[in-house]
Amino acid sequence: MKALSIIGYYGAGNLGDELLLKSTIDLIVKSFSVHVEDLQINIFSSNKNLTKSKYPSFRALSKFSLKDLLFGIVSSEALIFGGGSVFQDKSSFRSCFYYFAVSLLAKALGKKLVFLGQGIGPFENNISRFLAQLAFRMGDFVSVRDAKAYEFVKSFSSTAKITPDLVWLNQEDLDLKQDDSTENRVLISLRSEYISEKQLQPLIEFFSQKCFEGCQFDLIAFQETDLQVLNKLSQSLNNSYVHEIYSIDVWSSKGKQLFQKAKLSLSMRFHAVLLSIKSGTKCIGLSYDPKVESLCTSVNFPFVKMDSLNFQNLQQKYQELESEDSEKLTQISRQNHELTQAINHSLIKSLIESLKK
Repeated sequence: MKALSIIGYYGAGNLGDELLLKSTIDLIVKSFSVHVEDLQINIFSSNKNLTKSKYPSFRALSKFSLKDLLFGIVSSEALIFGGGSVFQDKSSFRSCFYYFAVSLLAKALGKKLVFLGQGIGPFENNISRFLAQLAFRMGDFVSVRDAKAYEFVKSFSSTAKITPDLVWLNQEDLDLKQDDSTENRVLISLRSEYISEKQLQPLIEFFSQKCFEGCQFDLIAFQETDLQVLNKLSQSLNNSYVHEIYSIDVWSSKGKQLFQKAKLSLSMRFHAVLLSIKSGTKCIGLSYDPKVESLCTSVNFPFVKMDSLNFQNLQQKYQELESEDSEKLTQISRQNHELTQAINHSLIKSLIESLKK
């Protein structure tokens, strides 16, 4: 039986990270062409009971327990970092140090170290950057999700690959919308930690325009902390509804439809932008982090940096978006689907080869 461990920001109640976990498991199953029952997968989670309830066939372990870490890594052939930007110090230096220490532990125990679809940074100090370099140098297989991350690793990892964010690789998760499926609905995704009450005013002014009369505003929380800012915005927008979609179950039953029915998405969350692209929904990114800007740039979607957020900039980006042919946007989404499917096969082949060495 193949035994592997997966680690990331899992179990923290963030939809984006839970989708990354799902995609990582799907990729592993496809890689070895086996049934789920024939794999022993350890999932290191912030909430092992929650993760166990979603994946009863696998072993959920606490990422904060040294006993669990040792047990999980020792009983595995490899430790897999499944997507996300775990090597950064924007949230805290402690997080970056933790993931470096876990990487070092895996190698000290003689295990393979695999990085799948990783984002890297931003870094606010050189120590964090150095620790990340050390971790990726130890990698037996390294794939990163954007050009900026590739620039970071290419000088010391000659086999590193650029692959899409792992959520792209789940081909069954979100289909392109049909031409007649769009409704008069606007989808909004915000992060409470990176937007002030003052910065809400340009959004309120923007959505109060006549062109948005009669629209339904769907305010989506990818994490519970998003509710603080979304509830404030909801009080100022007519016909607005706040949706809590931070679990896989609610995403499957409700979240997908929100993206497929929307005519426009205004999103701070990286995976809200990605899912908008994937569903063929027009999107304006609100860039609080370089990863959002990078994603929007990669598909020529407009974005506004949070430090320059005002009504004029929003209006300008909206006009740019409206001037785009809808068929062109659908074509971008379709091309990304086809590209990621091709990369998926290549990634699976490379992953198998790295684990067989």
